[in-house]
Amino acid sequence: MYNAAPSHEGFYAETDSHARLNPNFREAALGHASTLHPESGRGRVVLARKDEGRWDQRSFPIAELPEVIPLYAGQPDSYITQQRYAFRRTVSQLVELQAMFAELDFYNVPELRGMDARGVLKDILILLEDEQIPYPSLAIYSGRGLHLIWLHTPIPREALPRWIACQEHLGRILKPFGWDRGAKDGARVLRLCGTVNSKSGEVVEEIRGIKDRYDFETLCSEILPIGRAELRDIRIQRAARDAKLPRESRQRPAKWFTQAGLAEARITDLQRLRSIRWFGDLPPGQRDYWLFVAATSMSWLVDDLQALQREMFALAKEAGKWDGRESRSRLSAVMKRARMAADGQTVQWGESRVDPRYRFRNETIIELLEITPEEEREMVTLISKNERQRRHRETDMKRRREAGTIPRDKYLSEALAREREPVIVRLRGEGMGLRQISRETGYPLKEVHRLSNRIDKGCSQSAPLYGRDSHPVGSAFGEDPR
Repeated sequence: MYNAAPSHEGFYAETDSHARLNPNFREAALGHASTLHPESGRGRVVLARKDEGRWDQRSFPIAELPEVIPLYAGQPDSYITQQRYAFRRTVSQLVELQAMFAELDFYNVPELRGMDARGVLKDILILLEDEQIPYPSLAIYSGRGLHLIWLHTPIPREALPRWIACQEHLGRILKPFGWDRGAKDGARVLRLCGTVNSKSGEVVEEIRGIKDRYDFETLCSEILPIGRAELRDIRIQRAARDAKLPRESRQRPAKWFTQAGLAEARITDLQRLRSIRWFGDLPPGQRDYWLFVAATSMSWLVDDLQALQREMFALAKEAGKWDGRESRSRLSAVMKRARMAADGQTVQWGESRVDPRYRFRNETIIELLEITPEEEREMVTLISKNERQRRHRETDMKRRREAGTIPRDKYLSEALAREREPVIVRLRGEGMGLRQISRETGYPLKEVHRLSNRIDKGCSQSAPLYGRDSHPVGSAFGEDPR
């Protein structure tokens, strides 16, 4: 359930009045929200409450957080998004990613059960130092476990695959501390400081906060096993090797390094198509194909099955107005293949065993959705061979012009002018007027005028030029000027 603005009356269940009015709770909640979402951020923040198993989610502009956050302070089971969205809390509506995080349920680890959260955090920091991973910007006690948050510079949704790779690597390192694998997607909410965990009755609080906001590229290079610099070295070595091969034998570099990168680009294109063709709402008869292709792409991007189903259903409700039952029925094939992939199953494809999730070629998607050549010009990756060739020609023409090469039409025009100018020079020397020259040669009168003016101004590229000042008159008549 989403609402654009809070309702002050009847919104909260009755709680301890002291907890609701405690100024420390209010300050903690406001400080947490402002650290996560500074005024310079773009998009909306989603705040949520869980009341008897029912979620109440509300979307707010950043500017309104100082007014609404106090309404959540001291309340039970209140949450805040780590990222920002166009409106709804879904990956498809992501506007900015600005934090990596890890949710650690260390109370489920037998060796750690009963330990103080601060003591567990000390052990975590030692592990991170050994692994040469930067310390988290925030460490929050959730009332039972720990939330570790690495703030970074905002990045667009297109960088989601690399962000996910960082999330997964952090999870693998922190697995001994009860890392929750299901809490790693781009639409996750975590508990808000200054609120109460109803399961333990304890207050959610910040127990360590350096509040550093890392540069995303730098943070990635320090978290991922192969940094961009090393990857660049590998590409340089490959380029040096390929340079020795004949041109026709060289491999063109792939634009997308992973299937997830391609999937993200396709989701972006599909959203763009929905916007320019249908202004956001899919009409009957177009929903099935669009949502099937979008859900298939999403299955390569979100590997947690619960998160995948939530994202698919949210997109189906947003774009196709499907309810949960209809979404489950129509997208069941996509979910089935995703479950097979999660279980490690493969299917036979030719002579190989491959991932069971659906794959589509661009041509298939273009045919299914009847994407026109004009619409392809708005796409990034959903383009046909003809559009790809057009872009290559356009890029090549731009490169040639920047290098000083004359465009073909201009080159042909100049070549024709060089051929006609000597004829005009000769006939003018014989005393013909411009109209007579046009009738004699068949050249358009307008062209004869233009070339004659060029000759008189000395701008002609033919030789010799006819003109009052540049050459003796006698030479134009074939006489010896001496």
